[in-house]
Amino acid sequence: MAPVDLQKLARSRGVDLTHWPPSYDKAYRPRQDEPDWLPELERAEPAERDQIIFAKLSAQLRYAWEKSPFYRRKWQEAGVSPDSLRRLEDLSRFPVVQKHELRAAQASQPPYGDYLCIEPDQVARIHGTSGTTGRPTVFGIGTDDWARIAEAHARILWAAGIRPEDRVLICSFFSLYLGSWGALAGVERLGATAFPFGAGVSGQTLMAVQWARELRPTAFYGTPSYAMRFAEISRREGIDPLLWAQFHPLEDALQALGVMVWPMVEFEADDALAAAARISAADPRVEQVVVCTPDKDLAQCVQGDRVVQLDRRTREVRDESAVRKKFGVSPASIPDWLALVGDSADGYP
Repeated sequence: MAPVDLQKLARSRGVDLTHWPPSYDKAYRPRQDEPDWLPELERAEPAERDQIIFAKLSAQLRYAWEKSPFYRRKWQEAGVSPDSLRRLEDLSRFPVVQKHELRAAQASQPPYGDYLCIEPDQVARIHGTSGTTGRPTVFGIGTDDWARIAEAHARILWAAGIRPEDRVLICSFFSLYLGSWGALAGVERLGATAFPFGAGVSGQTLMAVQWARELRPTAFYGTPSYAMRFAEISRREGIDPLLWAQFHPLEDALQALGVMVWPMVEFEADDALAAAARISAADPRVEQVVVCTPDKDLAQCVQGDRVVQLDRRTREVRDESAVRKKFGVSPASIPDWLALVGDSADGYP
């Protein structure tokens, strides 16, 4: 394949990488039969691809150096500058930004800190962390940034087979956390129909299944674990088997990516999480087990600070004392507690 012609790319695909930050033509969309959003980039030879990555990375470093006192100060302390990046391997010389540094910068120059690379009055959206384990971290996002987020997600969704005629059910958290919003922006940029249902509210999975029965979405966006949870509730509610037919290809794709897959045929996903936590906790090679789910049921798996639960909605980590504080009972008593108070998420009032 010939080297990527950036001028031709700007003319034919509407993506201009000759300046930084790059710009995109919002009217551009590939032909329906094209498998790639930007085939010239996505099918580039490895050496050519690395050249493009290096050029973009160099431009981004220089942009942050010029726009942000935070990055300029941090890199000067480490003895590096944008000129220090002469090849991709040089990136390892640049220090990793720690979350406590962002919090400190934000405290000294509220509300965004001096790591913001645009003027405060250019901020169009505010996202950030929940702050359950400390001071919230604020992220100010400009209008142009948001357009680039939409562009990146559209490329990903197109590669996954989503097309403008699709109806996408988005089942992930809509909150300060940015991820789900990017998916929504990507679906809209691609031209498909977005159904931003969300997740995380008690009883919401059952409601999502009921809505899916009526609106018949052609695509589902969510975490693999939540997709399996959705499938379990769908099976209980007697959902069309065509939906079920999508889950085996999903498992195959995850295995191809190197993700461990435990198909839950006769058991629920909660059973797999609990079994994995128990097995891992007994393994001396494992330093700590983190059960990543907001489900109250799984709090029964918590053991001291050896096995903890991470609520993905709030980013709160609960050890045994935190479980007692939140629910008023020990982890071992969670099943009895739920039997008494009910759990609408599982259909028990």
